[in-house]
Amino acid sequence: MSEEPLYADASVGKALLSMILPTVISQIIIVIYNLADTWYVGFTENANAVAAVSLCLPLSTIMSAFSNLFGVGGASVLARALGVHNQKKAQRVIRISLVGALFSAAVYALIMLFCGRKLLLLIGGDSQTIDYAFTYLFWIIIIGGIPTILGPTYGHLIRALGHPKASSFGMIFGAVLNIILDPLVMFVLLPPGHEVAGAAIATAFSNTVTLVYFFVYFHYHNIKDKSTNETVLQNKRVLWEIVRGGIPGFCMVALAMLSNCILNSMISALGSEAVAGIGIVRKIDQLAYSVNQGITQGMLPLVAYCYSSGRRSRMWKAIIISAATSEVFSLICMGISLIFAPQLIRFFIRDEMTILMGTQFLRVLCLAIPIYTLTFVIIAVFQAVGKGIEPFVLAVLHKGIMVHSTGANNPWLKRYVGPDDGLLGKNQYNNHWNQPMEREVCVHAFIGKLADGTIATYQTLPWDHRGWHCGSGSKSSGNNTHISFEICEDGLTDSAYFNKVYNEAVELCAYLCKQYGLTEKNIICHSEGHAQGIASNHGDVMHWFPKHGKNMDTFRTAVKAKLAGSSSGNTGGSAGSGTLYRVRKSWSDASSQLGAFSVLDNAKELADKNPGYAVFDEAGKKVYPSASGSTGSNTLYRVRKSWADAASQKGAFNVLDNAKRCADENPGYSVFDEAGKVVYAGSAAASTYTVQKGDSLWAIAEKRLGNGTRYNEIKKLNGLTSDVIYAGQVLKLPNR
Repeated sequence: MSEEPLYADASVGKALLSMILPTVISQIIIVIYNLADTWYVGFTENANAVAAVSLCLPLSTIMSAFSNLFGVGGASVLARALGVHNQKKAQRVIRISLVGALFSAAVYALIMLFCGRKLLLLIGGDSQTIDYAFTYLFWIIIIGGIPTILGPTYGHLIRALGHPKASSFGMIFGAVLNIILDPLVMFVLLPPGHEVAGAAIATAFSNTVTLVYFFVYFHYHNIKDKSTNETVLQNKRVLWEIVRGGIPGFCMVALAMLSNCILNSMISALGSEAVAGIGIVRKIDQLAYSVNQGITQGMLPLVAYCYSSGRRSRMWKAIIISAATSEVFSLICMGISLIFAPQLIRFFIRDEMTILMGTQFLRVLCLAIPIYTLTFVIIAVFQAVGKGIEPFVLAVLHKGIMVHSTGANNPWLKRYVGPDDGLLGKNQYNNHWNQPMEREVCVHAFIGKLADGTIATYQTLPWDHRGWHCGSGSKSSGNNTHISFEICEDGLTDSAYFNKVYNEAVELCAYLCKQYGLTEKNIICHSEGHAQGIASNHGDVMHWFPKHGKNMDTFRTAVKAKLAGSSSGNTGGSAGSGTLYRVRKSWSDASSQLGAFSVLDNAKELADKNPGYAVFDEAGKKVYPSASGSTGSNTLYRVRKSWADAASQKGAFNVLDNAKRCADENPGYSVFDEAGKVVYAGSAAASTYTVQKGDSLWAIAEKRLGNGTRYNEIKKLNGLTSDVIYAGQVLKLPNR
């Protein structure tokens, strides 16, 4: 399972075609074989037999709901795990999905064994249809339930692994076999009067053959569980992710079938002809339903993979193309159903009363096809990204900020953030938090020390994404509602360090409040989150702040002062004034503003942390760095490889722009002020790589830089506007 899925790097159109086409073809053939039972039973000219098969449709389709729960849910989690190269989690997803499908199939079969006849009577069965219906149900669900649920679950997982052709072949093979076996078992092997049983036996046998094929394929390609040393908690988390991803599809099918059951019960008063007519209409309706399901199921792994690997433009392109294709097909199906309704019903049965009722039913129900098509796409997208509606909305509309501290005596950012960008320093154990790992934690940012001892904030997750930082409490989880950051703890006694990170946290919170329309009242710490019932029982940061005369009230007061443009609450920096200093890329680019400060030193500090930004006064004059950059000063700027390596110095300049130019001309050099602080990081010596056949930007970043997520650095360095590369292309690579 170490190879990249085939949809990882192909163009969006090609990737969608490779995923969707086999899925759609298999869905069409499955529809044909589902129609085959009704079509062959229709040859008996027995409306009761046709009605019996129609009665079983809701109960048999529930098995598709279970396949969606563990197959589609598992496929979305699996594709996201592959997107971040988390092979251990991918293996665990496969195993839990298959076990869940097997268990649900066994339980459902037992329920049907003891309650099936009563359920059939409840949804419209009568003395004329009940024996036919229970015979069909016995073979389809009680005997054949496990292969019917487990087979498609295998298919969804194999598709998510990047093998759509193998997945579709298994489904097509079983469907074609069923079509061949139906007349053989119904009219040759079994005596007259047993046609319904024959159709069911042929279907159960074909589904069993499909399951055997998928089982052999898995083991032949060594796709099997290799997970070791798992905890119960890890398995529960994966199971919850699978169920959360599969619940929308499960509910959609289950509720549709509940609607069918109620409809059958109501229509049964009109006689067997009406029940047979609505059953035939549902079979016809399955063509549009199943093809659109095929499109969205083929789209889902691609969307999930792109989402987890950060390739959002590619993800949206796949969604738009899939939605448009589904809608066009749906409109065509609706038009055909409206115009040719009588002919479509007559294809299945010759009974005139059944044809009359079925025509009316079809012309009404086909109007819903374009509507549920869009529903399929929306649900598939939520399944792919692993979010329910509520977390998705709350990811956009944040309710607050939660402050954490790390709980360990290690103030260095490199412990929690990686890989080393030249400023963080190397984490020799490679156990930083912002990477795929068993510990499910991802806050939005960290505050702590860089390798040279300066304090910095490193963002590790987009602010508008749902984090995983506070567990859950008695009411809900702050993961759904709060932006989060961790302050790296030291020994808790160093006042100088505390004041620096405290002020840094105040600055960060003020910035986030401005960005998302929050106030200081929306800021809490982890321990306050627990008291509110939205976080687990942790004490941070109240085990640390009071040691230095601070608490969350003083923190919120400092943020309020910062938002108001006052210096109140600061522990350092120059005195405030009536002037607000704005940090922007340029004075005209107001949308780029990071903050407005009454303390110039604070504005300078923020500008220093954001290359390309400058400080402007209220008249729009650049006050830092100097407007021309050519004016000399009393400060000497030294160009060296590192501050400690004085022997490598190329020169000392009192004009910063001249020092920057010298650093740019000498890859690997930076500019230092007289205190030894880096004020300009020159470009690192760039290496090159010649693209080979089959390469992708992700694969090159993984192989040459040690981390696939750095592929965007390669794009930026080479001025690429898309992920498309070609064999023989020479790419510049950033410093490892």
